[in-house]
Amino acid sequence: MDDPDFLKKTYMQTTFAPLILYTMGKVASSSVSNAILDAGIGCYDVHFLAQDRITSLLQSFFANDDFPIVPPHMIRSLQAYNSLRLNKEVKVISLLREPVSRNVSSVFQNLPKRLAGDQEAILERLRSNPPHWPDVWFETDFIPSMGIDVFNADIDPTKDVFRFRNGKIDLLIVKSQTADRRKEALIGNFLGTKISITRENDSSDKWYGETYSEVMANLGVIGSEYVEKCLNCRYFKKFYSLEERRQTAALYGHTLSA
Repeated sequence: MDDPDFLKKTYMQTTFAPLILYTMGKVASSSVSNAILDAGIGCYDVHFLAQDRITSLLQSFFANDDFPIVPPHMIRSLQAYNSLRLNKEVKVISLLREPVSRNVSSVFQNLPKRLAGDQEAILERLRSNPPHWPDVWFETDFIPSMGIDVFNADIDPTKDVFRFRNGKIDLLIVKSQTADRRKEALIGNFLGTKISITRENDSSDKWYGETYSEVMANLGVIGSEYVEKCLNCRYFKKFYSLEERRQTAALYGHTLSA
């Protein structure tokens, strides 16, 4: 049956509650999504919602014999995309993390075990990882999908939470470094229910934990130029106060004047 109204109703009946946790990778989203699911609320935890991005990723999976099935994270993106298009009201939660640790964590997430302890090889991988990738994600995925130009919005960067509204989309953005108890209160109030966050997917608990700690401790010396580029990310300057940015820079041996 090709009746568009019938197909729309069918999709609506098979769609979870309209709640999407939509973040760039490596911002501790799994802890929040599991807390929401534990509270009995359906939630899609996704990193991509832009139609072009989803289409490109699906094509790459279908063309690669190493991926005979669509990975679960892509299925979630498709479901969230349908939910965003079909539901009348959609709540969206996003998280922010300062760019240096986010980018380093992204590199370690895909690090081969053979490179454990090889700081130079890891640094080379870091240098090849675009320091402004979070900005690109905002510009090509988040802003087009949400229809909210956060870069030109009037916000107070000294805050740890930001609220936006665009038609059916009710958007909450929270800084990842916000204390878990406050994060629970902020998100719980947004959802109208209590949640309890338990830390998960922590780098220190993984096989590369020791090497990760060593690289982070020495990054101001071995990766000074890369750190500086990260600190110039547009989203970092938009959402983080000068004091927060100075504190982050100091962690990696840098000094910010403005």
